[in-house]
Amino acid sequence: MSTIIMNVPILNKQTSYLHNSHMKPLKQLGSVSRNSTAICLKPRTSADRSPIKRRSGNYKPPTWDFDYIQSLNSEYAGEDCLRRISELKMSVKIMLKGAVERVDKLELVNDLQKLGISYHFEGKIKQILENIYHDHVDGIAKGMDLYSTALEFMTPAATWILCLSRYIKLKIFDRFKNEEGEFKESLVEDTKGLLELYEASFLMTEGEKTLELAKEFATKCLQKQLDEDNATDDYHVLLVRDALDLPLHWRVERPKARWFIEVYQKRPDMNPVVLELAKLDFNVVQAIHQEELKHISRWWKRICLAEKLSFARDRITESYVWNVVGLFEPQYAHYRITGTKVNALITILDDIFDVYEIFDRFKNEEGEFKESLVEDTKGLLELYEASFLMTEGEKTLELAKEFATKCLQKQLDEDNATDDYHVLLVRDALDLPLHWRVERPKARWFIEVYQKRPDMNPVVLELAKLDFNVVQAIHQEELKHISRWDIKDIEQLPHYMQLMFLALNNLVDDVAYDVLKDHGVVIIPYLRKLWADLSQTYFQEAKWYYDGYKPSLQEYMENGWISQSAPVILGHAFFLVADSVEMEVVQSLFKYHNIIRFAGVISRLANDLGTSVDEIKRGDVLKSVQCYMNQTGCSEEEAREHVKFLISEAWKDMNEERVADSPFPYDFIRSAVNLGRTVQYLYHHGDGHGLHNSPTGIDDIRSLLFEPIA
Repeated sequence: MSTIIMNVPILNKQTSYLHNSHMKPLKQLGSVSRNSTAICLKPRTSADRSPIKRRSGNYKPPTWDFDYIQSLNSEYAGEDCLRRISELKMSVKIMLKGAVERVDKLELVNDLQKLGISYHFEGKIKQILENIYHDHVDGIAKGMDLYSTALEFMTPAATWILCLSRYIKLKIFDRFKNEEGEFKESLVEDTKGLLELYEASFLMTEGEKTLELAKEFATKCLQKQLDEDNATDDYHVLLVRDALDLPLHWRVERPKARWFIEVYQKRPDMNPVVLELAKLDFNVVQAIHQEELKHISRWWKRICLAEKLSFARDRITESYVWNVVGLFEPQYAHYRITGTKVNALITILDDIFDVYEIFDRFKNEEGEFKESLVEDTKGLLELYEASFLMTEGEKTLELAKEFATKCLQKQLDEDNATDDYHVLLVRDALDLPLHWRVERPKARWFIEVYQKRPDMNPVVLELAKLDFNVVQAIHQEELKHISRWDIKDIEQLPHYMQLMFLALNNLVDDVAYDVLKDHGVVIIPYLRKLWADLSQTYFQEAKWYYDGYKPSLQEYMENGWISQSAPVILGHAFFLVADSVEMEVVQSLFKYHNIIRFAGVISRLANDLGTSVDEIKRGDVLKSVQCYMNQTGCSEEEAREHVKFLISEAWKDMNEERVADSPFPYDFIRSAVNLGRTVQYLYHHGDGHGLHNSPTGIDDIRSLLFEPIA
C-alpha cells in the first residue's frame, strides 16, 4: 500500500537576537536556507477504519450560529442611506477645499482617517499632503508647534508620501529639544502635543534615537497627567488612556473607527456633519459586511466541517473578523470572503493536530481499569508513559497513572516482570517518565538497553548506532515544492482528513482559477506550498509536545512565525488584492519576503501573550513566554515584558519595510501591517478567536458586525 508524502520546506536559520533583549531582532531572518522535511501520512488498513475519539479542546459552541447570522437584516442597506452619504460627502469635500490653516487641514484629514471615512476623499487628501510635503522642501513649514509637527508626522494617510520622501530624514523634532538633546520641560503640560508626539514615536525604525526619546518623554508626561488628573478635558483623557493602552499605529482600522466615533461626540469642537457621515457610513458598510457574513455562513454550513469535526473550533464569524477589521472598505468584498475561508481552514487544520484519547475500552463498567491488565507488563508500561501526556481535568489519564504505577511497582517488588529487558524499562520509567526526558540522552540509553531485548533486531540496532546527523541531513534535503498533493490518495486518509483535504483542495483550486482567468498565471504549486509549510510547523509543534521537548525561544520562533499562519494568510491576500500578477513578484513573495516575516513575528508574539496559558492547559507546546522562562529562569512577568519588547522591536522593522522599495502593491503592504494589528486586537485581552473567555472580545465583535451606531 502506498504512503502519502508531503515534502515541505522549513526554516533552519539561526536567529540569535531572541536571546538578548539589547540585540536587534528579525534582520537575521532576511536570508534563510530552505530545507525539507517529509510528513508521512500513514494509510489506514480496513482494521483501522473505526471512528477515533479525539481529545476535545473544550471549545464552546459559536456565539453567533447559522440561524442568527442568516436572520441579520440591516435598516441601513437602502438607497436613502446612500443618497444621504453622497450629500454629506459633498459637504466634507467643501470643508477640505476651504480649510486655510495648515493645522486645520491636518486635523480634518486625521479625523477622517480615525473615523474610517478617509477612503471617500483619497484624491483630495493626496493633494493636501503633497502640498504639505512641498512646503517642507521649500522651507515654508518652519515654526510649527509640537502638536502640528507631530500630527503631520504621524497622520496615517500621510505615510505613503511622507515616509517615501526625504521628509522622514528631516530633523523636525530637534527644535523641541534643549542643549542637552532632551525634550524641553516647557512641553510637559501640552497634552495635545504630547499625545501626537507619543503616537508619532511608534512610527520609529531601528536607530531613530529622537523617536526613542520622544516615546519615553511623552509616555512619562502623559501618565503623570493621568495620575494627577491634569489632562486638558474629558475628551483628551479618553484619548490618552486609550493610547497608553495600545498606540494608534498598533491598532486595526475598523474597531478603532467605531471607538473613535463614540469618543468624537465628546470633543468640544466636534463637527456635526463629519460625525453624521461617520455614523451613517459605518452603519451602511456594516450592512454590507453582514451580507458577506451571511454568504460565508452558508458556505461553512454546506461543507459541514464544523458538524463533522466536532473536536475543532467552529469560529466562522471570528474568521471573518480577521479580514474585516483591516480592509473594511466595500470594494474589498472578495478579499474578505476568500480570506475568511482561508482563516476558517487554518483553524480546523490547527485543531486536527490535537491529541487522541483511546483508552476508554480498557475500563470496566465502574470506570476503573480492568483487573485483567495487572500482569500485562508491556501494556502497563505504555499506559503509564501515556498518562504523563495528561492535561488539566483528564480523569482517565489520572486513573491510568495511578493504576499503572501501582501495578508496575508491585511487579518490581515481587520480581514478577516479564524479563530483564522490561525490568530495566520499568525501573527507568518509574524513576522518570519518558515524556519528562530529553531525546538525545534517552536515545543513547535505549540503544544500550535495546541490545538486551530478546527479540532485538540487529539491523535496527546498527541503524540506531549510525550518526544521527547523517539521518538528519537526509531529512533536510532541499526541496522547492510539494512533491505530492494527489487527490487519488484520499481514500487512504481517515474520514475527517478526507473532508479537510477536499475543502482545502477546493479552496486552492478556486483561488487559482480566478488568478489564471484574470492574470494568466498558474499559482497552484505556490498555494499548496503555503499550506504544506503551515502543516509542517504544526507537525513540529506536535512532535515537540509528544517528545516533551522544550525548545529555546530561538527554536520556537523559527517555527512559530510560520505556524501563526502569516504566510498562508498573506500569500492568499496578495492574489486577492493585486491588480497584476508578475512571476518575479510571486517568487519574491513565496521566498517569504521580510514584510511577511515581520508580520508573522508580531502575530506570533502577540498571540502568545493572549493565549499561552490556556493552550498549555489544553495540552500544547510551550509558547514564547514559557520558552523564555525556561531558557533564562526568569519569572513569568519578566518573560512577558521581554515578549512585549520583542513586539516593539519587530514593529520597528515592519515600519522600515512598509516604506522601503517594494515589489508589492500598497493594498498588500496594508494587509501585512494590518495582520499584526489584527492579532493584537484579537488577543490584547485574551483569546478573542478560540475560547470566548473574554466578554470584552465578544462585545467588540458585536459592536463591529451586529450593532449599528445610534
